[in-house]
Amino acid sequence: AIHMVDLCKLAQKYYYVDGSEGSSSIKRLLKPTLNASDNLKTMYGSPTYNGRNFKDFQWHQIVDNGSGCAKDPYDILSGENPELDSANVTKGGGAVAAFNELQN
Repeated sequence: AIHMVDLCKLAQKYYYVDGSEGSSSIKRLLKPTLNASDNLKTMYGSPTYNGRNFKDFQWHQIVDNGSGCAKDPYDILSGENPELDSANVTKGGGAVAAFNELQN
């Protein structure tokens, strides 16, 4: 049997990335983690991601303001589906609704 382990407490105690504002929420860690990791930039920086809802998709995209910073993945997600509002996607209920929308 496979057991799931909640890594929240471990992450709260031992993981910090600049730009997360001290949050351990995945919603707040994604963008700064992408900015900090060359491995993730390489892995997700080309349109090669394939999943249930995306084909040849690029999750690491750069903001067009010259900063070199990553776009927020939640903004990218809502940009792919204009019916999704990124402000609502980052909230628990909105995230569930967005997931359900993508399944259809």
